[in-house]
Amino acid sequence: MLLATPKKIQIDNNHHIFITPEEGKYARVFAARGKFFFRKQDYVGALNAYSIAITHSPNLEYLSQLLSNRALVYLKLNNHFFAYIDANESTKLDNSGFKAYFRSGKALEALGFFSKAKECYEKSVKYIPREDKNSQKEVEKAVEAVKNKKDAPQISVDRLSNYHPFESDPKEYGRERFTGELNRLIWNNEEFQSAKLEGPSYAYNNWKSIDKLQDFFLEKAADAYRNKEFKKVIHYLNFVRAFLKNNQMFYCLDDWIVPGILVLFGLAWTHLEADHEACVAFGEAEVKCNMFLEYLKQSCCSGPDCPRYKIERNGLAFTKILSGILIFELAIKNGYYKSALKIMHNLDKRIREENKEGEIAEIEIWLEKYKQLKEKLRGKKKDEAKSNNPILSWCFNYYGNGQYTTGLGGPSYDNSRFGKLGKSLNDAYQTVFIEIFPTRDDWESTRYAWQMEEMEKLKR
Repeated sequence: MLLATPKKIQIDNNHHIFITPEEGKYARVFAARGKFFFRKQDYVGALNAYSIAITHSPNLEYLSQLLSNRALVYLKLNNHFFAYIDANESTKLDNSGFKAYFRSGKALEALGFFSKAKECYEKSVKYIPREDKNSQKEVEKAVEAVKNKKDAPQISVDRLSNYHPFESDPKEYGRERFTGELNRLIWNNEEFQSAKLEGPSYAYNNWKSIDKLQDFFLEKAADAYRNKEFKKVIHYLNFVRAFLKNNQMFYCLDDWIVPGILVLFGLAWTHLEADHEACVAFGEAEVKCNMFLEYLKQSCCSGPDCPRYKIERNGLAFTKILSGILIFELAIKNGYYKSALKIMHNLDKRIREENKEGEIAEIEIWLEKYKQLKEKLRGKKKDEAKSNNPILSWCFNYYGNGQYTTGLGGPSYDNSRFGKLGKSLNDAYQTVFIEIFPTRDDWESTRYAWQMEEMEKLKR
């Protein structure tokens, strides 16, 4: 498996948490699914998978590759104008991509622009690697096929330059649907705007993909927390999690970013006096850490002696212990002292198991807080519950018995415009996700195939 590096997020002068982003993972797994569909000649499936990969694209270089791949799909679907758009946009992002020039030429040839097709083929041949004799022959053959033909355009020549780069996106799987409103929200200083911006100039230099939006809003959430703007923390994190799989079929298999996000959610909810929301978030974070730690043991090809394994393992163990401490704090705060005592005994055991030799980096300051909380609990034997919220009672009962999930699945969305937008984006994303990966095995096998391919590249 490929490991990600935990990122340290400072939340105040003394304390920090770890969040593990995985830049590019979703883009690459969706692209691998697109390749799978293409090989099966399911070109509609390939189109949809590549389109979602494009919405995620972590950088312009990879976006160029994805657009070139989708251009080939459009050629198979005989949508030559959209094939031209994608191939042409790909060459703008990477002017050395011979496949994109060739596909642009094929689209132009089908549209009756033979002279322009010939120009694209001639550009293509310049960038074909010397050892790729088959591609060289294919391009030479294509040049021969068009060199004496007179143009017979099927569309206005103006259309070749007068289009929007997103015009070729399928409506239900495109960049406008999943990233349009959030990009406009950023540009308009978080004022909601319904109008769509015109023109292609903004599309690449200023437009953020899903991956870049997640990075942006994660940073905004951390800043908001440090500035004690806790409602904004919730809003920004809702945008981050809008594009993570949350269907029960895919229950927390490999989204390493989730435990840290849940901890930050919980901390913000605690300051907003929504302790039931915080309690659910911390409990779910602990569940996910347990699952990931087990998954890490079974899946890491380098074994526990691998330095990258230790980094990832320690980041998860840090978050697991921290989640327990924060649940313990909430139990004391709300007067559930009996549950707090049980939680403390379980937590003591976990700390001994996970931090045997003090190997978890930078956990000490949180352990100091835990020590202070234990002192606060000393002598408290009877409950003095300060809340009648049934979720809190239920959570503490579960946690006191060593069970760290309530089945509630994490924090809820609020009713603000930010919350409603996050919820609508999440609903739309889950719909297309399940369409492209109908079963858990579809996701797992595709992710595994991508990871094996990446490891082979690393070996080379």
